[in-house]
Amino acid sequence: MAKIGISAAEFKLLTEHFKAPKEGEHICWKDFVDYVDQVFTKKGLEKNVELVLNDVRTSFVYGQREATAEERTIVADIVARFQDVVRKNRLDAKSFF
Repeated sequence: MAKIGISAAEFKLLTEHFKAPKEGEHICWKDFVDYVDQVFTKKGLEKNVELVLNDVRTSFVYGQREATAEERTIVADIVARFQDVVRKNRLDAKSFF
């Protein structure tokens, strides 16, 4: 699914929620797409420019635990070493990313 890692249980929940009334394992694709689009857009927004929108920022991190102090130290060390290599070799680090 668009390179978004979801578990088998999450996928099953999605397929159950958007199951089509037909016999078999069909999905109401239009309903699913409309539901996903609601995250990024508001239906009818182009017709009503004065519509008040909620804060759209989200900061959900699913299934990820908080980093430990040791892990933060390791990451800081790696970043410092990378910055040192970039500085010593006068590299344009932005070109790598």
